[in-house]
Amino acid sequence: MYIEIKDGSNRTYYIRGQIRQYGLSFKKTGKYTGKWAGNVSEDLIGEIEAFCNKNHVKLYKKEEGYARSSNYADAFFAGNTGFRGDGETYRCSYCGRIIRRSKGEVTVDHLIPVKGVANTSFWHKRVRQYMDRKGIRDINQIENLVPACSHCNLSKGSRMGFWIIRGYLGRNERFWKAAYLLMAVASVAILSVCIIMVLSRLQH
Repeated sequence: MYIEIKDGSNRTYYIRGQIRQYGLSFKKTGKYTGKWAGNVSEDLIGEIEAFCNKNHVKLYKKEEGYARSSNYADAFFAGNTGFRGDGETYRCSYCGRIIRRSKGEVTVDHLIPVKGVANTSFWHKRVRQYMDRKGIRDINQIENLVPACSHCNLSKGSRMGFWIIRGYLGRNERFWKAAYLLMAVASVAILSVCIIMVLSRLQH
């Protein structure tokens, strides 16, 4: 099982030697913050829980399939070469902007966010049931990954709802072709109405 240990009312810094004995490694999450993380045997979970309670630090458990993998982006690019098939040109699934991998514009986003299934609360269980219905057994499956520009990725964060609808529609290139065609038709219609109105006024 994948676990994380973070500062609680006490700091993990003072018990780092003991934490290392469980095979966890330290990962920085900010200039002055970080967490201890790694995979441990389920046989050790009870012992680690008691250790964390005793030392007043926080323990987070993430079941297999519901934790962010370290290579999910590589797996996505290996199975998705972009809408032109060149492995370079992608489209943001949320806003439709064309983004290029060589320019560092392409980020890979978890459509159903990792935080959405991170624990076993009632709401998170409902999200897991939704994943099961979609055939998604692992949060890092390519079916749950979409290309996104950095702006949309940051704006979405761990939100779901309308963002997931946008992502599911926007991952399909045909959606954007249809959307741009409708916008073009609407623009022509509005322009035509404006021309008719101007001509009508000139005739009077």
